[in-house]
Amino acid sequence: GAYSGDINLFDIVISTDAYSESSFAKVQGYDSTTIEASKELNDKIIETADRLNSKYRLGRIHSTDVFYGNVDINDLYNNKKCLAVEMESYALFYNALKLNKKAACILTISDNLITKAETTPLQRQTALNDMITLALESTLNI
Repeated sequence: GAYSGDINLFDIVISTDAYSESSFAKVQGYDSTTIEASKELNDKIIETADRLNSKYRLGRIHSTDVFYGNVDINDLYNNKKCLAVEMESYALFYNALKLNKKAACILTISDNLITKAETTPLQRQTALNDMITLALESTLNI
């Protein structure tokens, strides 16, 4: 989902980092609310997106344990600069950090929490193709 009124359905978002209020990493001693994606992987994804003429947004995403919970959207979008919301990237980035691995996150916007726009299941069935192509093409030279 997206927080921003200027992000549209089907837009691709490449995550630079994830913000979370989750306790997932805190119980393991990590005390930051943000964690970065791999710059190396993101550079490859961006290079591939540019080569494929894929439009994308680059920025922070909100990774939450409570999807569609009672959150202050204005704080997340305006103060924390989150473009979108999802559930896995913070844990993914933390696990990669702990295991000395690289991780990236590419999203396709399926709904917008500000405009209330939503995709249908049928639209989601085919609308992810651009993101999937970007992800697969990006892995060819890693």
